[in-house]
Amino acid sequence: MNLQKKTIYIILVIFCINAFLVFAYYKFYLIEKINNNIVEVSLKYESEISSFIKEIEEASENNIKEICTSITNKYNSFLIIKDENNKIICSNEKSEKNRPFYISSRIIERENGFYTLNYYDTTNTNVSSFLVIRNFILYELVISIIIIIVAFFLTKFNVISPITKLQKELKNYKIGIIPKKRKIKNSFDEIQNNFIELIDKLEEEKIKQNRIIASISHDIKTPLTSIMGYASRLGSAKLSEDVKKNYIKKIYNKSVSLKEIVDEFDDYLSCNISDTLKLKNYNLEEVLKELEKDYKEDLKEKNIDFIIKNYPKNKTITVDILKLKRVFSNIITNSVNHFESKCGIIKVECKNSKNYYEFIISDNAGGVREENINKIFEPLFTTDPSRKISGLGLSICKEIIEIHKGNIYAKNNEIGGLSIYFTINKNINKRTE
Repeated sequence: MNLQKKTIYIILVIFCINAFLVFAYYKFYLIEKINNNIVEVSLKYESEISSFIKEIEEASENNIKEICTSITNKYNSFLIIKDENNKIICSNEKSEKNRPFYISSRIIERENGFYTLNYYDTTNTNVSSFLVIRNFILYELVISIIIIIVAFFLTKFNVISPITKLQKELKNYKIGIIPKKRKIKNSFDEIQNNFIELIDKLEEEKIKQNRIIASISHDIKTPLTSIMGYASRLGSAKLSEDVKKNYIKKIYNKSVSLKEIVDEFDDYLSCNISDTLKLKNYNLEEVLKELEKDYKEDLKEKNIDFIIKNYPKNKTITVDILKLKRVFSNIITNSVNHFESKCGIIKVECKNSKNYYEFIISDNAGGVREENINKIFEPLFTTDPSRKISGLGLSICKEIIEIHKGNIYAKNNEIGGLSIYFTINKNINKRTE
């Protein structure tokens, strides 16, 4: 349950508890108290009114007003006596517009006619009502305080404490202490686990970047040292023209090696961005023929036969052609770098399946140890003991194939070398929308 829903449920529960307690107070205490108070007041008023009537009935005509005043002062009540013509013959001195709460009205029969007695209470009813309201407010206040205290401890346990722990984990991470995942009990545990997963990815990326920096530094250092050495000799010694030309050539070759390392690193960084993918439709047969044209002659000079086994007819492939060429270039270059003899074979096959095209690039350059075969697509991994390459070539291929929604893997083959398999999805346009 997420935090928003949990908060809503807590508010509803608190509201229901409060409503239940108020109802219980009213049902089992307040209404009984009110009824008892009404009965008590009614009996009191009834007794007082009976006394008023008896005194008025026994009074002489001339003493009615004095009797009314005496009753009012004695009982702290407000009386109005009217004759049968509705004329006030006796009342208290208070203003009628400020008349207090009306209680009762009675008819008094005398020898000279009928009188109407209206009786009002000045204190008892108001005081009783005030006490009932006051008690209710005090009860509701007590309930509210209890609910606030309970809500505070629930909030402290479910919100404040997890946030405090999360803040502590953040502070610890700043000083190098990596937090651990928790068993998910609430939303904050899930937040912390997501935070830890992010930390793990950042740590992996940090290690990866450090490896890249170390690898590039290592790979650059050797040719750079050679360049500095040859340049120093050119400037400090009397050399023949042939020796100078030889040194200059070596400096140029080492510079080319440096450029290849930097270019490979740049390619690796750029291939991580799928937004650079520019898809177009190409004739597959023409793509393979152009590939043969690009490599056949150059590889022949190195005593390597370059063979394309089949050319699918009238088939269209949707790719970023520059990136696809980079895949072929990296794989073929990787094979060339591993030939120990002066002759070899690099063979390209293309298979047409229902949902994808599969390409297989095979060589006879000795293959890879089985324990390393799943590592060759990792950044910076290389089986070259002299570290002439930075180990990013096949990693770049993996990036390119994956943004084409394909797969890439390797196997040792029967001709004594390695085969790289990769696929290009036919429905890449639909899958990248």
